[in-house]
Amino acid sequence: MYSKHNVCPHDFYNVQINDMARRLILAFTDYEIEEEKKIAEQARKGAR
Repeated sequence: MYSKHNVCPHDFYNVQINDMARRLILAFTDYEIEEEKKIAEQARKGAR
């Protein structure tokens, strides 16, 4: 679920998060993963 972190910040600080916060975390995580895929694809195209 989280691309670069072994422990989520709310788990580290032992803070409960609500459903909206969970949705935001998931949305930003998905966005980061997609951006990393785009960068990797551009790097592969540039290496050819």
